[in-house]
Amino acid sequence: MRYILTGLKQQMARQKEEYEAQIRSLEKRNEALQGEVSGLRANLEQQRCWYRVVEIKMRNAERALADADRRNLALQQEMEQFFDTFGQLNNEAKKTERILQGF
Repeated sequence: MRYILTGLKQQMARQKEEYEAQIRSLEKRNEALQGEVSGLRANLEQQRCWYRVVEIKMRNAERALADADRRNLALQQEMEQFFDTFGQLNNEAKKTERILQGF
């Protein structure tokens, strides 16, 4: 009977050591995973910041494009008006020149 009891105690001691080793291994793995999660969270936050920066730059580029389009349209209208006016002045000058040549 003592032999069986001693064998059971030894078996329980081995199991206890195995379980404690597994626990240590799991705790170590848990620490490693927590570090990895921490790094991933930091990376995610950095990516969010970059995303916000890109969104802002895109909105600024869209606004700049719209402003450039408005300026180009205004410039085109001014040029058309100038050439219309210049053409009318040029035609008036030619008429005046023809009239003067007729005298």
